[in-house]
Amino acid sequence: MPRLGKRSVDGLAPAEKEYVVWDDELKGFGIRVRPSGAKTYVATYRHGRRFRWATIGKHGSPWTPESARLKANAILRAAGEGEDPAAGKSERRTAISVAELIDSYLTEGPVDKPNKRASTWSIDKSNLNRHVRVLLGTRIAAELTSTDLAEFQRDVVLGKTSRDEKTVKRGRAIIKGGAGTARRTLITLAAMLQWAVGRRIIRANPAKGVQLVKVGSRERFLTQAELVALLNSLDELQAGGTLKSRHASAIRLLIFTGCRKTEIIGLRWAEIDFDRKALALPDLRSKNGPKRVPLNSMAITELESLKRGATGEYVFPAERGEVGHTLAMNRIWRKVRTQAKMPDLRMHDLRHSFASFAVEAGESLYVLQRALGHKKAVTTQRYAHLRDDPVQAMVERVGERIQAARLSKSGPADPNGQ
Repeated sequence: MPRLGKRSVDGLAPAEKEYVVWDDELKGFGIRVRPSGAKTYVATYRHGRRFRWATIGKHGSPWTPESARLKANAILRAAGEGEDPAAGKSERRTAISVAELIDSYLTEGPVDKPNKRASTWSIDKSNLNRHVRVLLGTRIAAELTSTDLAEFQRDVVLGKTSRDEKTVKRGRAIIKGGAGTARRTLITLAAMLQWAVGRRIIRANPAKGVQLVKVGSRERFLTQAELVALLNSLDELQAGGTLKSRHASAIRLLIFTGCRKTEIIGLRWAEIDFDRKALALPDLRSKNGPKRVPLNSMAITELESLKRGATGEYVFPAERGEVGHTLAMNRIWRKVRTQAKMPDLRMHDLRHSFASFAVEAGESLYVLQRALGHKKAVTTQRYAHLRDDPVQAMVERVGERIQAARLSKSGPADPNGQ
């Protein structure tokens, strides 16, 4: 390419791998094109025996081919005079705050981690903004220590980031602390810091060696009576007009399929195979890779009722003209569990309940593992205790023998006391 210009740069298409197109007029000036389509102007030069890269900026305002060329010319001229422009920039980058690092990670991280699900990025964003930014946002990222992170985890456990936050119009988020939130947030923070190490923003990850707080198991299983009460509550709210039919259907599908919330809420019509009675979830839509979910007749009936008159890509589209799938389920779930008088019930507990009903019905753990899409058998083993325990049966038989022996030794009372 003789000269980088707006037309030629706009015409560069992304490829499977990152590549660089060099300007023939100004040696060392080029543009890097990533598989995501992002285009970044760069300059390269030698400093002593080292070959150095200097990032100028992304294509688009303010960096046009001409403004980037002027910057590259200044970098190359300084390098020719013995300076090392990239080293100075590297030193400045290490001084960025944790808040600035969060912004960079949420913007550029998805490019480096293309296989990470959008729903996971959404959770990471919430944890980083609502806890890390609040407690550590003004700190210099490169100066964080393992002690700082241990204290951060303790503060989240103690609820120092808890608050009632207004989100969108008529929306609110009740942010709570606790051990579970602290543990998940520290894991997210550690992943961001490791990304910063890879990007050479910081030299080492201070999260390594910080002990995660222990979290007790919180598995809630619906009884059959509770399941009936929950389904009745859905019907009552729907009949009363306080719950939209598609939102009621989304919760019913969670009950009928044992799927994760994101797998149902983000369901696309193209992922439903009505002929084979199954969902075919692609790689990035399921936690452990591509997944086939067999559907029972209740789930099929629910989906067929939704299909009538449906338009668009998503089974549960967003409201008020927003793009994508619905985002209102947490607010709706609070209304449903209040109606059912089960304030401690989580949506994920519906998945646990699906598994518990299967095990109690005598289904094998191997089949259940396949149905739930667990990658490791040990994950499914948590439900093994729900089966009729042969040890318990043995204990009951021993108890019956003891009781029988006791009764055989005690005959009718002797009126003479003999």
